[in-house]
Amino acid sequence: MVDAQNQGWRLATTTGRYAADFGVPRGLRAAVSYSELAATRGPIRPVVPAPDADRDALLRAFRAAGPRAALSLLVALQQVFRAAADGGTEYDSARRTLIAGSEESWEAAHLTMLLGRTAPGGSIDSPTVGTIVGVLCPWVTRPDVYVEVAQTLSAVFASFLDEDVDGRPRGWSGAADASLQPGSAAFETNGGRLLYSWLAARSRRSRLAGG
Repeated sequence: MVDAQNQGWRLATTTGRYAADFGVPRGLRAAVSYSELAATRGPIRPVVPAPDADRDALLRAFRAAGPRAALSLLVALQQVFRAAADGGTEYDSARRTLIAGSEESWEAAHLTMLLGRTAPGGSIDSPTVGTIVGVLCPWVTRPDVYVEVAQTLSAVFASFLDEDVDGRPRGWSGAADASLQPGSAAFETNGGRLLYSWLAARSRRSRLAGG
């Protein structure tokens, strides 16, 4: 579940109470009832799967962007983050806007690091950025449910990478331009490898050698 401050909570099955992601360093109680959460940190939103229609919309946007898809996705995520921060949301809560559903996962850690960087140089597809922002904003701002972002996008993008194009998987070369390919400065030193390792982690057919 995710509370009004974009803090994630997990059900502790042995007690029937909830524990916060990174609760200890944040000084949050380790075992809280749902009624307490609702009263003190509501509205409480269950984490739900992304709608199939949204997954399809993302795939169409990635296909339209082609080799500009990876960077367009990153720019869209940074826009969603900035919108939360510019809207007056406290910084840590704004950051958690995009990772609250799985904050302790490695995917969320990768996304957090990417949000803290300047996007690597390269071209984007503006309509694709707009489509992605339009999909993601309701995922993280609806008052009734929350859609997990970091793991979901990794899975959807892997499907995009693995699609057949002329009898072969599209792969990273068909999803990221030359500035984000292995050997480029952006790939090796400016977050490109981090972006690749997040977006291609679930790919079954498109992993780079040694990636």
